[in-house]
Amino acid sequence: WAVVTCAGWHPNFASPENLRSAASEIQNAMDHELEGADHSLAVLKSSSRTREDVREEAVDVMIEWLEGKSK
Repeated sequence: WAVVTCAGWHPNFASPENLRSAASEIQNAMDHELEGADHSLAVLKSSSRTREDVREEAVDVMIEWLEGKSK
């Protein structure tokens, strides 16, 4: 198994610490925090980022992770 998670800094279901801990228990797992986003990748009004910024970051992280798995 290989797992990648991308989650916001303000998730409603699990804290970033919980997600890091869970990822550390899974072989080949990677966890990436999306600054300023929540679990649905929406951004806080106070954030300088847009939802599109967060989505692009998530896609970039997943592509980089997949490319690393194909080597």
